[in-house]
Amino acid sequence: MKIAIVDDTKKDLERVNSLLERYAQNNPQSRLIVHSFDHPDDFLMAYTPDPDYDLILLDMVMPFVNGIQVAQAI
Repeated sequence: MKIAIVDDTKKDLERVNSLLERYAQNNPQSRLIVHSFDHPDDFLMAYTPDPDYDLILLDMVMPFVNGIQVAQAI
């Protein structure tokens, strides 16, 4: 499963990454691939729609673009 995390708060980004890493260690069959983005523009530049991510976790409160706007863009 390929997961993208988009969050401008480093602490939150690290926390979600840590939880997913622990899950992957306990469930090796899950084959998690996690990409983290600390700015929505970085995510939007990297995103391609031809099956790219299975799950995208978006921060709803970011200073430039919120998660809803990112979701609408993709």
